[in-house]
Amino acid sequence: CMRGYTLAIFGLSNHKLERIREVRFQDQCVEVAVGKEHVYVTTSNFDRPPHELLNKLWILNKSGQKVGCVNIEGNWSKVVALDQNEELAAVSNWYSHDISFMDISDKRNPRLIQRVKFGEAPRGLLFLPDGGLMVSGFYSANIGILKRNNSGWEVTYISNEFDRAKYQGNMRHLVLAPDQKNALVTNLGRNMVHIWSVQK
Repeated sequence: CMRGYTLAIFGLSNHKLERIREVRFQDQCVEVAVGKEHVYVTTSNFDRPPHELLNKLWILNKSGQKVGCVNIEGNWSKVVALDQNEELAAVSNWYSHDISFMDISDKRNPRLIQRVKFGEAPRGLLFLPDGGLMVSGFYSANIGILKRNNSGWEVTYISNEFDRAKYQGNMRHLVLAPDQKNALVTNLGRNMVHIWSVQK
């Protein structure tokens, strides 16, 4: 609930969806990712420099209690993605055009590791089976792959623009197909889904 500054938690009872509780934040809730034992929430005040930028990743337990928090340091934080072991989180920062990587192995003390520039308004994020991170550029109209090496994360692949001459939409979310061979890329404005191979 962005304008309400709350995360609403719902339950299913007798085939009816019921609101159980709300968790309040000091800024707008943006996106949520659900892990095995925890819930991850990004919040932002959606401000611009030189004003104070408040962009955070919160970790909650399944009861909705706040366990940990870390300053993302990017601006207009959006989507949060979790690696397979739930020890690493990535957040796309819309306005600062970068990705923040956080060590979340200690849920009470998450910490920022690195920020990496990518395209224009990075949006969707997806950790791949090989450990890499796939990113969709909302305004740059492309796909990128980031890999981790000894010195940290870096962009190792950037696609061409997707059909720029005819392109009327913007790529948003990324989902791994059940076969783990392809990613599905949703499109705002084109009413379509791109299928993108994630195999080497």
